[in-house]
Amino acid sequence: MQSKYSDLLYYTKVRWLSPESVFENVWQLKDDIVSLYYEKQCSAECEMLEDTEWLLDFAIFTDLLSHMSNSNVKIQGKNQFIDDIPAHLKAFKLKLLLFAGQLPKNDLSHFLS
Repeated sequence: MQSKYSDLLYYTKVRWLSPESVFENVWQLKDDIVSLYYEKQCSAECEMLEDTEWLLDFAIFTDLLSHMSNSNVKIQGKNQFIDDIPAHLKAFKLKLLLFAGQLPKNDLSHFLS
């Protein structure tokens, strides 16, 4: 299908299987997935991937997982002091409040997908 993902990673590539990575990969491959389903004459299975409202929810959730993963990396990063963790958690909580305030206004500046 001329996709930049020409093969599947083995189960030993655990990082690829993180929720953030799985959702990002599905987001990037959604057009190829739809094409494949149509090729196999299974169009009913890909109705979600053609529903604009569902795709918007999927994209926002994918970006939220990315923000969560970034916060998780900061918390678990090297040379972290235990007293830095509450600050990272508070910052993430404030980010979520910011996102919750921006979404009703259709401000998607923090959502790349």
